[in-house]
Amino acid sequence: AKGSFTYIVDRKPCVRDLDIALPKGELVGIVGEVASGKSSLLHALIGELFPVGDAFVESPGAHGRSAFVAQVPWIFEGTLKENVLQNNSFDAERYQKVLYSAALLPDLRILPGGDQVTIGSNGIRLSGGQRARVALARAAYTQSAELLVIDDPFASVDVPTGDHLLNELLLGDLMEGRTRIVVTQPSVRLRKFDRVLVMKDGAVVRSGTPAEVMASAEYASLLAHESEAHNIVSSTENVPIAEDSFKKGGQEPLVATTPNTLRDKEAQEYITWDSLKWWFRAAGWGNLAFFLSMVMIQRMMTLRANLSLAAWVNAKTLALGGHDDVHFIVMTLTYVLLFFACVVIVSYAASRVSISASTIMHETVVGAILRAPVDKFWDKTPVGRLINRLSYDMRQVDDYIPLAGVSLITFLLGVAVTQGFVLSVMPTSIVFISMPFYFAVFLFMYLYRGTSVPLVFHTKFSLSMLQDMQAVALGMSVSVRANGMFDNFIHRYNEQCAVIIRCQYLCSYVCRAWVQARVFLCLCLLTCLFALGGLYSRMPMGTLATCITLLFEQMVEFETISVVFTSFLNILNALQRLTNYFRIPQEGAPELPGDPVIRLRAQVDRAKAPHFEIRRVPEAEVCSAPGAARKAKGGKGGMALVVYHHGTPVLKASEDNMYLEVFDGASLAELFPDCAALKSAQAQYSIVAVNNTTKDAAAMAEELSNPPATLWFDLWHSGYTAGMRIVLDGVTAGYGRDPNVLNDVHISIPERCKVGFAG
Repeated sequence: AKGSFTYIVDRKPCVRDLDIALPKGELVGIVGEVASGKSSLLHALIGELFPVGDAFVESPGAHGRSAFVAQVPWIFEGTLKENVLQNNSFDAERYQKVLYSAALLPDLRILPGGDQVTIGSNGIRLSGGQRARVALARAAYTQSAELLVIDDPFASVDVPTGDHLLNELLLGDLMEGRTRIVVTQPSVRLRKFDRVLVMKDGAVVRSGTPAEVMASAEYASLLAHESEAHNIVSSTENVPIAEDSFKKGGQEPLVATTPNTLRDKEAQEYITWDSLKWWFRAAGWGNLAFFLSMVMIQRMMTLRANLSLAAWVNAKTLALGGHDDVHFIVMTLTYVLLFFACVVIVSYAASRVSISASTIMHETVVGAILRAPVDKFWDKTPVGRLINRLSYDMRQVDDYIPLAGVSLITFLLGVAVTQGFVLSVMPTSIVFISMPFYFAVFLFMYLYRGTSVPLVFHTKFSLSMLQDMQAVALGMSVSVRANGMFDNFIHRYNEQCAVIIRCQYLCSYVCRAWVQARVFLCLCLLTCLFALGGLYSRMPMGTLATCITLLFEQMVEFETISVVFTSFLNILNALQRLTNYFRIPQEGAPELPGDPVIRLRAQVDRAKAPHFEIRRVPEAEVCSAPGAARKAKGGKGGMALVVYHHGTPVLKASEDNMYLEVFDGASLAELFPDCAALKSAQAQYSIVAVNNTTKDAAAMAEELSNPPATLWFDLWHSGYTAGMRIVLDGVTAGYGRDPNVLNDVHISIPERCKVGFAG
């Protein structure tokens, strides 16, 4: 590589003045300070940067014969085995060696399903070290890669694992003869490299053998900077590793012990009655009863308006004497006005149902997620899925359940009222003849529901996978291209797009057209039957016309409601996914009934705040004041800051002038009698913040003396001003499937003590 390179054309180069030639088969280390251009150099070597002027790169990476392990490893949706194999054919012996060299065998023994476990956005969530080792295994398995470019492989693993990766993977048989360029931190591991490059400000300032570089001034300067910033502790060259931790590859073939169901469960998220009953309870039975009754009254007003018109037509056609046109006009207008009033009330009732259910839903879901354990939930649930649930799914349930519910319920009640009226005025023989047509309508609707539900769910699942791939394209595009997965990625992306298009087309057009055609045919036959039956039975013309009009209106409504039904299935799917979070495991209560309240927050209006006076008095007076346990140190020259109320000292600056203490005998609850939070306080508290003022007793006192519209207090328990002691006495705890990660732990940590754990 020679010259300068940049991420954006006509911008300042991020890698400059390169002039390096690396022989084939060498293990090359790149070290440097933070933001010195190490990762940018790797991107230049695999052809991801724009050359400036006559700059060029000649390497296998520029021609697609490379494997790239980014600092944030790329894991695509699939099993762990698929991630390691990528597009390569399966070689059992090589595969086992790769798993051993990448230190993955211990992890596979605890992962559900071994190497068949699904990882990626819709599967098990791996730790940073596990993701890095999967990416390293993928690079090692790819035999066609002549250049291996690896960005800081030891950052996410402990010292023994890092040394195992160096000795068994980077220096092992799997990578022998291939050029390996590794970004790493300064340590004695560099002595095993063939060549070391030192970078600074985007340029290679030193290059040579490890002995030459580690004896140079540039390397010494780097060590001094790193030691000052991070207090680096070098690893030992030979750290013993338990032999049973990394068994030799090929000796223990992996078998999927537990079938993975995470992805399948997500794809088969059928709504349950328990979820619907929960939503009904959250909405409130009273709110639902009010809503349903108003919808029923609304439909009754529609029917009454039509019947009024029918009675008017009957009176005209039968030439009944004494009928009053004004009477029929007033009756019709009255029912129409009542109908519009019902529309307004139904909208209000729907909003009450929605707000009540949405509030409880949000509080319950968020509370369950925040109390979920790390090992049983957070390590196995992608953050993107949570964002999807709390944004898209929550919005679906909040906004569209009432709208779709109003439409569906209005239609169903309309069908019941309308068909009930029509059947009540028809001859009994016509009613019996019409029953098979009703049965056929219900059969077609049942078949439509059974077909559209799986299609809707499959669309949602594929859309979720498509969104995950879009996120990969934004954040991991370099890894996709550098590992030769571009064509495969585009193929997978197009497959998901095709699945979504097919499912939506089948559900929204084919299935809907199928059911509409058959239901319309049945309703048309019913309309003809009722028309002939009405004429045969000499039904009044106004009543018969009303029946036929209502039946045609329902055919038109059915065309709209079939679209709403598909949307409603999406909403129910979102509701089911949200209610599933009610059943996730929960951590224990963060506080016990007997625990002291360490921190309080209180609010006081300015009109109800007492008048305070700030004085600076000699420290001796403060110490001699009643209840002054220790001196207040708020000023210079032996003067102390004291806050008075009606001539009585109530607050004083702490010794470090960081907060305000309350004099013994004084009480914040008495000073602010209208504050409910202070009334319930069972202990004495110090003021550690007033509004936005913290860590300055004098400034907090000034804020109290000249309060804004509202005073906000942060209060700290006076008994814990020196800090809190942490004691673990005989603690045994597990993580994941291991019940004894901690075994009989005894620790006592003093107040305000900085503790580091090493292992």
